[in-house]
Amino acid sequence: MAWNHTNLALDALKSGIIFATSLWVLLWLAECIRNIYFHPLSKFPGPKLAAATSWWSTYQQTIVNRSMHHICIDLHAKYGDIVRIGPNRLHFNHPDAYSGIYRTKFDKDPFMYALLGGDGATVTFVKHQDNKSRKDILHPFFSKSSVYNREQLIQENIDKFCSNLVKHYEKGVSVNMSLAFRCIGLETITSICFGKSAACFEHEDFHSPILESMESIVAWFMVFKHFWLVRQLILWVPEWVGLTFFKSGVAFAQMKNMFAEQIDNIRANVGKPSPDETPIIYGALTDPENYSPVRPPPSRASLMEEAIALVIAGTDTTGATMTLGTYHLCKHPEKYARLKAELKEVWPDLKGPTPTAQQLEKLPYLTSVIKEALRMAPTTTSENSRLVPPHGAKIGGAEVPGNTIVSMGVLFPMQHPWAFETPDQYIPERWLVADEAAKQRLDRYFVPFSKGPRSCLGINLAWCELYLAYANLFRRFELSLDGTKDDDFDWIDVGLALFKDAQIHILIRPIDVSLPGIRHPVEPEAPGERSAFPEGRSWQPSQMQEFQSQPKLAEDYHNIQGEGNFWHQGRGSE
Repeated sequence: MAWNHTNLALDALKSGIIFATSLWVLLWLAECIRNIYFHPLSKFPGPKLAAATSWWSTYQQTIVNRSMHHICIDLHAKYGDIVRIGPNRLHFNHPDAYSGIYRTKFDKDPFMYALLGGDGATVTFVKHQDNKSRKDILHPFFSKSSVYNREQLIQENIDKFCSNLVKHYEKGVSVNMSLAFRCIGLETITSICFGKSAACFEHEDFHSPILESMESIVAWFMVFKHFWLVRQLILWVPEWVGLTFFKSGVAFAQMKNMFAEQIDNIRANVGKPSPDETPIIYGALTDPENYSPVRPPPSRASLMEEAIALVIAGTDTTGATMTLGTYHLCKHPEKYARLKAELKEVWPDLKGPTPTAQQLEKLPYLTSVIKEALRMAPTTTSENSRLVPPHGAKIGGAEVPGNTIVSMGVLFPMQHPWAFETPDQYIPERWLVADEAAKQRLDRYFVPFSKGPRSCLGINLAWCELYLAYANLFRRFELSLDGTKDDDFDWIDVGLALFKDAQIHILIRPIDVSLPGIRHPVEPEAPGERSAFPEGRSWQPSQMQEFQSQPKLAEDYHNIQGEGNFWHQGRGSE
């Protein structure tokens, strides 16, 4: 009898599970049908599965391994300028739609930004007012005047960068410029944030621990976006487990620990000036005088989220732009020569003072070179989703219902043939048009830092770094590609661009190889190192027959404060 009762209970449990599962499936199918045929967005074209369920996007990005950016390119080619990419999501393609989305005070998509790390940093704040309040504190550090005051710090970092390039030349190996360029931005932004740099240039090969941690976590961004629980697991898992089973994932937690050390130290010394009395971002973010009862100070978690956002943005924008621009200049000798000639006009004697950013800003071709690199470089590939207000909005000529999620990545207006002729080609000369109306049209759709109230906070800092980095690199050195090809720049969208290779290797040579203190190249000492002079090949400068003298290029800027020291006490402006 007991046996029969047990069987009856098991049968009832099975029936209950089957009934509940069947009911869930029926309700889910009913929801899919409603989404496809009876939803307010039903009139907009797009794949039926995308209209039915948001799991279509997850499947495409995590299983098929296609990026949303490239999916949207294909969808727009098939369906037109407005495409439905989810039950409640629209993506836009026409350049004129960009202003309708981003020159507004639309809130961000709360669901997407919660998955990416919560609501604790300028870039992830959902509400416009929260973003504005944080930006009010940060903006003084990124104004033009503040950036010009930091120019000495930026130039010192570029001098260290150049010193390491010389050491690669002396060793007879080419340089991984992708890493090298990112070190410039990383050194600067960590100094401005914490009063200490990340000491990237203490590593002659540019392989700094923090940069390697950043590289490791980028591939996880897509997982974090779709699977919030995985992100939390990685943050809480013991380090020894992470190092055993998923090394790249635990790098995310390690990087947060690096920043936490600096933040905790600053919080413990609130009100005290930095060692050189230069204001720093985290001094302002932790200062009680910047807050009120209605706007309390940020939590420790929020401060760490902000650090990650600032450092990644401050590193990758400069790095990706310099990498892509340098590659194209080395590919096109006539453009390379024109840039060198213009730089020589403003910097005729390398023994003289280095031009300032304000002087370099006046150079039309250098500015065009940078703008074209910014136009083409995937510095940010995020969908940048926005939530349409309840009353709805008109975007790209279409009436969009309220509470719809709308998006358009920055590359879409900048690589649309309607706005930029032959958008896939690197043509700095397009920015030198004489017609004022044509210039204004190009500038209208030039949005590498976005536009509107949520535009990139660090635009002035990025421009200053790019002007100084391009000028120093192309005036002080001869460059030639070492095996890098177009398809090395193929990428997928994980919020940032994850490149197939993106390790542009450059043969480097100082303008004057006879400068005292610079040794001639030697054969690589370590197996596997790329030789600057491969077998059967001699140095082939891209342009420039006459070498000029170069002052203090080999000076050693690397005063290491102890072996293994991650952070380096930074200098502010004087």
